[in-house]
Amino acid sequence: MRYNIALAALMVSAAGLASAETYQWDAVAMGGAGFVSGIIPARSERGVFYARTDVGGAYRWDNAKARWIALNDWVSVAERGLMGVESIAVDPHNAAHVYLLAGTSYFNGGKTQILRSSDYGKTFAATDVTAQFTAHGNGWGRQSGEKLQVDPGAGNILYAGTRRHGLFKSVDAGASWSRLQSLDIPTSVDDNGISFVLLDPASVSGGAAQRLFVGVSRFASSGPNLYFSDDAGLSFTAVAGGPAGLMPQRAALSTRGHLYITYANGVGPTGTADGPFDRGQIWDYNAAGGNWVNITPAGVERPFGGISIDAANPRRLVASTMNTYLRQGDAYGDHIYTSTDGGKNWIDVVARGYALDTQGIDWIQGKSIHWAGSIEFDPFDGKSVQVISGNGIFKTSNIDATPAVWSFHVAGIEESVPLNAVSVPNVALFSAIGDYDGFKHIDPAQYASIYAPQMGSTTGLTVAGLDSRIMARVGSAVYTSTNSG
Repeated sequence: MRYNIALAALMVSAAGLASAETYQWDAVAMGGAGFVSGIIPARSERGVFYARTDVGGAYRWDNAKARWIALNDWVSVAERGLMGVESIAVDPHNAAHVYLLAGTSYFNGGKTQILRSSDYGKTFAATDVTAQFTAHGNGWGRQSGEKLQVDPGAGNILYAGTRRHGLFKSVDAGASWSRLQSLDIPTSVDDNGISFVLLDPASVSGGAAQRLFVGVSRFASSGPNLYFSDDAGLSFTAVAGGPAGLMPQRAALSTRGHLYITYANGVGPTGTADGPFDRGQIWDYNAAGGNWVNITPAGVERPFGGISIDAANPRRLVASTMNTYLRQGDAYGDHIYTSTDGGKNWIDVVARGYALDTQGIDWIQGKSIHWAGSIEFDPFDGKSVQVISGNGIFKTSNIDATPAVWSFHVAGIEESVPLNAVSVPNVALFSAIGDYDGFKHIDPAQYASIYAPQMGSTTGLTVAGLDSRIMARVGSAVYTSTNSG
């Protein structure tokens, strides 16, 4: 979680009586350290990407600064649930117009807002929709999507799929919303409801897309899990066919009219009441002909999450497994596949060759790309691919290379969970971090070394009052140091 304000407040407390006016506020550099639950490229402007996290807000990639810019650091404690971003939508014709579906069920009474920006997320207007529907950015199935979409024919029309209340539509750029009675979707067992909404740009007529596809997080035995509309949502028809015993995760629609859908036996990102989340497939649904083809990579019986189509070639695909732990360099994690023939044949690019570029963040060495529920081609460069992970974002500039080099692409993303911080004058800033132990920062603006030995979460940290070289930290064990960590 991005508790930068809280962490900074702890630093002020430790610093004593110094005036707040003497401080310049910024995030302490740790690098990622949380689940990035989706990545959304802008289709109209090169180099613009948005990313969402489950508890750390949303980000925009700034090409000029070569770093991610936090978009939600303005939220107050009374609004901290807005740091859980469930979905992001970007106007296909204007990359500056971005919309966030934000809310966390266990914070602020489940307060949910549609955040609307016309300046790349620098500022937002907010529509509170809590009385109509609620989001849970840190809920089960948070890596599926996207639930929020802008109509490719009209930038003022948006659709929002919800966890419990069906499908909503806005005709005033997200300022107000109405429920579409034509699609009555109750929630699933794990409360993910609608997993994705997808609009067909080829169906634009009268200034709006007429064809919509909606995926639902449920098994076919509980009801249809794929619907389509040919009249801009006035009516919906359940799509027959598809795999039994699996739920749709994400989908990508090609200019050839092929809908590529990833499936798993649950909502994810791990096993829950809906299923163990250890099996899945990829299917090709021909929207024009109505026929289904199983295009799962041969011999790969794993959950699949991410799917993307090369903007320059409608038959070139990239897909990612999820919650899979196969050999990945020096670690174990998800595998990534590419196809150049619409899924008839696949190449496992991780098995072919994998290399990690830590980008100076040493603690990621030995860690893996995992929970890879969203993967995207760069719309302007078909060799460049980005994929989400439980610890950040990874990017390759050439997915066709052997090996493909995956950079830890998190400059500016700070999603760790600070549980304590102690500033020792003239020594360092020491932090206690959930999941990633903690760090000794000589310079808070520079990446630092993680504690050793590692034990996962450090829940407490203290320094001796009479001798700051003596320290102790606690989690699943107690470790002491006599040399300042």
